[in-house]
Amino acid sequence: MFDSRETLWISGSIALLVIILLGMRFNVLDRTPTVEEALSPDAVVVVPKEGQTTEDALVEALAANASLQGSLRKLVVLDLIIGEGAIASKGDTLTVNYAGNTEDGVTVDSSYMRGAPYTFTLGNGTVIEGWEKGLVGMKTGGKRALIIPAHMAYGSRQVGPIPPNTALVYVVELLEVQSSK
Repeated sequence: MFDSRETLWISGSIALLVIILLGMRFNVLDRTPTVEEALSPDAVVVVPKEGQTTEDALVEALAANASLQGSLRKLVVLDLIIGEGAIASKGDTLTVNYAGNTEDGVTVDSSYMRGAPYTFTLGNGTVIEGWEKGLVGMKTGGKRALIIPAHMAYGSRQVGPIPPNTALVYVVELLEVQSSK
C-alpha cells in the first residue's frame, strides 16, 4: 500500500496536524536546547534552523528518526511555549495539564476534559517513559509537544483505547514544579 517513506510522511503530517488541532501556537522555538535535552540519547529536540518553519523542522526530525518500517526510534520534543519558572528535574513533583492522542488523532486522555490537572513525581515510574524523559528541563509556564514512539509508551500492550505498537502525541502544559531539593 505505502512504502516506509510515505508512511513516515503521513505519520509526521498527522502528528503535526494533531498538535495544530490542539490549538497550540508555535511562538517560541528560537532557542538552544538545555543541557538535559542535549545529553539525552533517547530524544530529539526540534529547534528550527534560521529561515526554517516549525513544520519543516518537525517533519525533518520525524524523518531522521524513523526506522525502515516507518516507526519512530526516538522521542521527539517540541517546545510550543517556553516557560519562565522553575525547571523540572527528576525527583520533582510536577502538576500538568495535558491532551494525548494516538498518531492518527484519536484522543486517549486529557486532563482538560476531566477538568483537573495531574500531579506526579518525575522519575519514579508512575508515567510512561516518554513523559519521564520528555519533561526533564521544561520550565513552569511552558507547553511542550511530545511525539512518543510506541516503545516509550505502552509498547506491544493494548491499554484502553490505545492499540498495541502505537506512537502517542501529547501536548503538556507545566503548571507547577515542587522541587525535591
